[in-house]
Amino acid sequence: MDEPGNIRITSVELLDNEPLKRFALVMPVCEVDYKLAIKTLAWACRLEAPKAGVMLLLPDNLGGNRIAVLRQLASPLADRVEVVPQLAFPGTKEWPAGPNAAFVCAYNAVETHDVDAWLFFEPDSVPTKNTWTSELYKAFKESGKPVLGSCIKGRPPLPSVGVNGVAVYSKALQREMINAVIDNMDKPFDVVLSRLLGPRNIGCSDLIQFRLGRNRVPLRWTEMSDINPNAVLVHSDKFGDVVNLLSTPVDPDVDSKDEPQRGEATDQKVSTITEAREKKLRMAYMVGDYGDIVYALPTIKAMGGGVIVLGPCRGPRLQNTREPMTRKRASQIIPLLNAQDYVHGAFYGEFQDDMIDFEPARRWHMPPIATIGQSLADRTSLWFLNKDGLWREKWLACQPKRVAAVVMNRTSRWHGSFDWKRTVQMFKDDCVFVGTKDEHDAFVKEFGEVPYQRTRDLLELASVVNGADIFVGNQSVAYAIAEGLKKTAIVEESTDAPDCAFRRPSRYSSIDEYVADPKRRNAGRD
Repeated sequence: MDEPGNIRITSVELLDNEPLKRFALVMPVCEVDYKLAIKTLAWACRLEAPKAGVMLLLPDNLGGNRIAVLRQLASPLADRVEVVPQLAFPGTKEWPAGPNAAFVCAYNAVETHDVDAWLFFEPDSVPTKNTWTSELYKAFKESGKPVLGSCIKGRPPLPSVGVNGVAVYSKALQREMINAVIDNMDKPFDVVLSRLLGPRNIGCSDLIQFRLGRNRVPLRWTEMSDINPNAVLVHSDKFGDVVNLLSTPVDPDVDSKDEPQRGEATDQKVSTITEAREKKLRMAYMVGDYGDIVYALPTIKAMGGGVIVLGPCRGPRLQNTREPMTRKRASQIIPLLNAQDYVHGAFYGEFQDDMIDFEPARRWHMPPIATIGQSLADRTSLWFLNKDGLWREKWLACQPKRVAAVVMNRTSRWHGSFDWKRTVQMFKDDCVFVGTKDEHDAFVKEFGEVPYQRTRDLLELASVVNGADIFVGNQSVAYAIAEGLKKTAIVEESTDAPDCAFRRPSRYSSIDEYVADPKRRNAGRD
């Protein structure tokens, strides 16, 4: 093949404050990459980079609810998000045919939009900086090339210079090149394009980093040193390692040997936020309702513990809590937080830049994401640590206070199908109700008499739950506490938001399930 001539894209000056209206992000998502796409999009949202003009999601055989989840997560990344399902493809979609088909679909989708450049944003490519969109677009414009990306030196029969497929492409990329990809579906599309373009028409940039082992075996990203400090986007993170590395706060003024290891707790307590800052302790800012805060504690524990600062929401209206967090409300949960050995102090205060902000994670509590099967605890840990299942281990501790064998609670929200009258009849001889007086009055009126146990704060409520054999209730902070203590629990699961489905032994979703369990006689007793 003859050496291609220069293909020049008109260069324009891009001011720092110029909106990226003519830049598109295009992400193909198949069944295999769905969970990885969720994690990548969630992380990209946390970076809060300048928005692209449009983001195109290209789902391949995904259900409607999964598409809605992806669309919701992608919404902060662009002015508008559109879904363009991938067309049926004859034959197998194994590599390289699958990525080739996705790239062709991406090209066709971009053709109908008023943009001049687009990023082929695969789910295993992870942004590393909050300037990633603007830096990539600016570098593309300045290069004057039809493609900008991570370059690879090749030996025959590969091109002498190849560009990895996760790259920024010009909308003016010639249709003949796409046709060549279609005609060579047994060859990777980036190899076909690189050969057609030639070295002079490829913009090589270290803003995008690509790593792959021999025989295309994915490499693990285990150290921050694995990430090129100049890169704003890394490609081929098949295991979510990069998000793990970037999610772990690092204070350059603290020697790593002095930092608590992940999962370990220290008994170091502080009495003020200023003292916590002086001792360079990890600080987390939390805004949720009481249950949200309790479900965030497994993540704090896995981070190695820290100081918790409670305050009101500052973000979009949809992230707001049912009631604003005030100093008075915070005083109800602070004693419970301070009782945990991995919490070095809990306070009411304002958000500061040196705090880990837990508020954006509330996006995962909103529809349509709130309809997927993960628990509230999982959603928080996935957001920050790219891990789920941290709730399986007990994460709360307090002194037990024996008041009754069974403790009940039912709030005014999050109801489902549950036989409360039968439950009351079964346990009425040795049970109490905890919660507010209004909740107790409503419960007794509808289901029958149960003694009321007043508690001064959530620490005392936790002690009463811990002293019982069984907890029965709906999705509430009382149940969150019972789950953190790993008590035997019978739960009224919400029909509208079943996001507290902690599947474990001695946790039941109906009184019938509890009665039918032959092991229940010893459940809840150490």
